[in-house]
Parts: sequence; C-alpha cells; structure tokens
Amino acid sequence: GGLFGLARLLVATYRRLLDRLPLAPRLGLGQLGARPGLSALLMSVMGLAVFLILASQFVKEDLIAPLASQQGAGRRPNLFLLDVPPEVLPKLKAQLEGASGHPVMEGPIVRGRLLTVGGQIAQQHRGNAGESHPPREQNLSWRTHLAESEQVVAGAYWPDDGQPRAEASVDQNYASELGAKLGDELVFNIQDQVVRAKVTSLRKVRWATFQVNFFILLHPSLLEGVPAMHVMAAEVDDVRVRADLQAKIALQYPSITLVDVAEVVARVERILDLITLVARALAGLMLTSALLVLGASLLAGRAGRARDIALLRALGASNRTILQSLWWEFLVLGGSAATLAGVIAYVGARIYATQVLELESRPDPSLGLLLIALSAGLTLAVGLAGSRRVLRHKPLEVLREE
Repeated sequence: GGLFGLARLLVATYRRLLDRLPLAPRLGLGQLGARPGLSALLMSVMGLAVFLILASQFVKEDLIAPLASQQGAGRRPNLFLLDVPPEVLPKLKAQLEGASGHPVMEGPIVRGRLLTVGGQIAQQHRGNAGESHPPREQNLSWRTHLAESEQVVAGAYWPDDGQPRAEASVDQNYASELGAKLGDELVFNIQDQVVRAKVTSLRKVRWATFQVNFFILLHPSLLEGVPAMHVMAAEVDDVRVRADLQAKIALQYPSITLVDVAEVVARVERILDLITLVARALAGLMLTSALLVLGASLLAGRAGRARDIALLRALGASNRTILQSLWWEFLVLGGSAATLAGVIAYVGARIYATQVLELESRPDPSLGLLLIALSAGLTLAVGLAGSRRVLRHKPLEVLREE
C-alpha cells in the first residue's frame, strides 16, 4: 500500500513536469500519466520485488558484518574460554598469545544474585500473565578502568586510586530493565555474603565487538578475596591454528568451556543465506508477474497505442522520436519502481539495524544500483517487445479503421 501510494505520487509529479521536458521524454512520461493507476500498480509490484531482495540483503549484512569482520591486534575476539581457574590463567594466556600473536583479553567472574534495587525487590522481566520475576544470577566482574568497547554516558567511573569504594557501574540498557538509576543502591547475595554498591555510572557497551564486557561492574574492593573464575577471549584468525588450539586446550583442561564464535557466525550466515534465497525467489516471482502484467496491458491497449502513434506520425513526429518516447516510458517505469523501493529498503534497513538491533548500519548500495539497472532494462525489453507490432502499423491504415 505504501509503495502504491508513493508510486501514484511519483506519477503525478512526472505529469507536472511535462511542460518543462523535451518532446521525447514528454511523450513517454505522458503515457505513464495517462494511465496513473496501472502505472502505479506496476511500479509498486516491481518495487516490492526489489524491496524484498534489498531489505533481506541489507539486514543480513548488518547482522553478519560486525560479527564476522576482524579488526586485528586482538580487538575482535573469535575464541572464548569460560570457567578458567585463576591458577592456570598465566599459562593459558601465554599459550593463546603465542598462537594468535595478539594480546588476550580476560576478566574475572563472580556469580551473585541481585536482591534489591534502590530499596525495592529486584524485578527484571514479566511472565506471560504479567507477573514480575526476580532476575537470575548475575555475572559480576570488576576492573579499575573502562574497556575500549564501552563509555560512560552518565555519572563518573571510579578512579584507580586504591581506595575502597562501594560503587557499581551498570550498562545503560540493562539499568532500564532493572529500573536502576544513578544513586540507587544495589544489594547482592554473593556466595552467602551481602554486598552493597551505589550506582555511580551508566555505561554504553558496544556488544557487537565481542570484547569481554559485563552488564554490572563492581569496584574491586567489594570483591576482594572472593573466589572467582575467569573468562578469556582471543582473536585467532587462522582457522587451522584455532582448531589445533581448541583441541590442545580441551585435552589439557577439560573443565574449561570453549566457544568458537567464528563457527557460530558461519552457521548464522548459512541460515541467513537460506532466508535471503527464499526472499529472492519470491521477489523473482513478483517481478515476473509485474512484467507479465505489463505485457498484458500492452496487448490489451494495443489499439489505443496504435492510434496515438498514428496521430503523432500524422503530426510530423519521426520514428526516432516515437522510439525514444517508448524508451523513456519504460525506462522510467522500471527505474523509478526500483529506485523508490531501493530508497525505502535502505532507510528501513538502517532504522531497523540502529534502533532495533542496536548495530552500526552500513548497507552496501551497489546491489541496489544493479537492481535498478536490471529492473529498468527488463521493463524496457518487455515494453519494446510488446510495442513492436504497433510500431509497424502505417498511420493511414490505423486512422481509416478509426
């Protein structure tokens, strides 16, 4: 419906521009304006086909690009080690850095249950019946400085001065889910010990970097002496080296959980490829249907088009001018439909990626340009083929029949 309305508006705009155009494009766009409903219908169906192809491709790129791309220097990890005991941390770190050639990221993890937020019982989500449920156990961590993938958007992060502080830093989106704000006190049960911390900063975390990040960070002094496990993250670009490394670690440390993000991303990409393939198949059927409708409309209106061309010839229009007008008519019909749909797909994909998926969106417009050229070319080919017999008629024969 949206495409049809915009197409009608576009056809009306073309009609207003007729007096400013040379003869050939004026005649071509005049034919589109003479049948605004049919022209808009053809443009909307062809546009929907282009939209399906581009929208699915743009969203797929936005999902996969931040996961699959490598930044080098160990800044986008693809191999994670969970539940790493502190006693094997130095040896594993040296092993990972030797295999990857990059620094290894790591962070301590302590499990704790959030009891209250600002004096209220902690509530994070609602069930199907609308009842509130307390949040699950939290993965808590601590560090003296911010990671490069996060920044403070409210409050201030604690200084590295060695002084004890009862402070907490929370991811801004997670804070909204908890109903926490600056100044609220968070109370945790950590290994049967009550720990209190005041929210002094909110952070914006770029989770798509896959760096070691946490929803809640506590000041190191609050967890001093608490037994903790560690998570490690390494960027190992070579597939064979990564596989060998996983095999060795699994044999040496069977209690450590290994997660190969590159393999997960590859599987997600294969699923998205199938979805994109289905969307393209549907789009191909739609485009074929639109071209068939165009051909049928040309056959049904052959008598009227023959009369118009005969009158133009009788008034002195050359065959070249008439042919150019047909080129303009069909190129604008197919090209406008694809351009309109391409713009909608581009803008829609960017809004969806940034607002819903919360990812950076950089759709590649090259496929859109290719589809615009393809749509215009196919429409021109069908239009000229359907008008071929009309062009052969002599003006006098057509006018005598009238």
